[in-house]
Amino acid sequence: MKHCNNCGRTETQENPVYLFEYKATNLVLCLECYNQVPEENKGDLVYIEYEEIPTYVSRRKEKKDYDTIDILNLFVIFVPTFLMVLYSFNITCNYFDKVRTDLQGEIDNIVMKINETNIDINNAKIEKEQQKIYYEENVSAIKTLKTVGNEYYLRQPLYSEVDDFIEKDKSSSEKELISNAKKQGFRCAYCQVYVIGYTIKEYSGYGLYYILIAFDTLDKGIVYFETDNDCIMHPVIGKKYRDCYEENYYWSYYDVNLDDTITKIEYVW
Repeated sequence: MKHCNNCGRTETQENPVYLFEYKATNLVLCLECYNQVPEENKGDLVYIEYEEIPTYVSRRKEKKDYDTIDILNLFVIFVPTFLMVLYSFNITCNYFDKVRTDLQGEIDNIVMKINETNIDINNAKIEKEQQKIYYEENVSAIKTLKTVGNEYYLRQPLYSEVDDFIEKDKSSSEKELISNAKKQGFRCAYCQVYVIGYTIKEYSGYGLYYILIAFDTLDKGIVYFETDNDCIMHPVIGKKYRDCYEENYYWSYYDVNLDDTITKIEYVW
């Protein structure tokens, strides 16, 4: 392989060098040394082509053609690759768009359910507040009823309350007295006290009873009153009715043919 006789540089594949030679003297110069030769002496220098490095020789001779071929090769390789990458990118984008759409739909459903849940919670809070108000009103009403009483909530009165009521009441019948008592919130009952009845044959078989009003008091238990004279009674089965008055009372309608022994007491509260 020839080399520059001036600087000793040799052309290799890693370091190509353009060489020129004097045909008359076989003197070889590289391009740098060639450029230092006076112009009048360059006519004898001939450009050398070497068989040892045909690739570089060909490249020197047909550099433009080689560049064109390289560009075409790059284009042939690059364009399909680019189209494949572009196609893959498009498929990937479509996939992610579908995933995004699905996720957005799920998010919208979750948001809608959260909103519905918030509405239910708010409605429950409102209902709870209303129930609390109703409860407080009912508790207040119950406390009032337990303290005062009325016809919708009956309580056990004290004996003194009953005695005061009987003294002031001007009812004309048992039904009216019971109604007035319930309006005061007093628990009371309609009572029928049955006695044996008449002993004579023509009246035998006819039952006889007396009507009383009973109050279930807290301090003295059940107390009985006759409605026509407000007398306090203490009826006991087996005892004569006339003997059940709390105080001596003149029984003007006493009949010797009447057995007033008490046989049964019935209550209607």
